[in-house]
Amino acid sequence: MDRFSFAASARDACSAPLFSSAEPTSARVPPGVAKAIIDAARDERLVFVAHDLTSFARWCVLRGVMDPVIGQDPGREARSAIRVLLSLAHNEPIFAEQEKIRIDIVMRDNLP
Repeated sequence: MDRFSFAASARDACSAPLFSSAEPTSARVPPGVAKAIIDAARDERLVFVAHDLTSFARWCVLRGVMDPVIGQDPGREARSAIRVLLSLAHNEPIFAEQEKIRIDIVMRDNLP
């Protein structure tokens, strides 16, 4: 595949959603950037970093299409935001140490 057809393939694939809630099967090629990487047979030469460990991201990590996935706990983010807003509304101190949000870096070796 030459670079012009790769660019066209990547552009077309990027118009699809990057992640899907449905787990891809071997009969169905994943959408978006992952599809462009697979179609171009570049999964061994590119590093593809994603955000949030979805079933689709898990599928890509297990097959070597994605490398690391960076994730955060959305429940913790929401609780932290509410605590900060309540503290501001009641003119109470905000405890910075309590409001730090952990970042998880998931790779094939530590996939939960």
